[in-house]
Amino acid sequence: VGARGAWSLTSALEQHSSIESLSLMQIDIGHRGATNLATLLENNARLTSLNLLRCYVGAQGAATIAAALAIDNAAPRRSPSL
Repeated sequence: VGARGAWSLTSALEQHSSIESLSLMQIDIGHRGATNLATLLENNARLTSLNLLRCYVGAQGAATIAAALAIDNAAPRRSPSL
């Protein structure tokens, strides 16, 4: 899938803000895809469950996602699975 696929997914999810759970398990999005996903997470207060098991985001991608999840946007507590 890579960064381009993650960007497409992020764009689609922005239009469907009612999604509460997302599993991308075993989809190789890489660290660039993780950066695209982090942008969505910063602005999505509805998503409460995220599974990124074996998405190969690497240390940089994981740090970017963690930073996005740490942003206080009045969202419910999230439970990421990296």
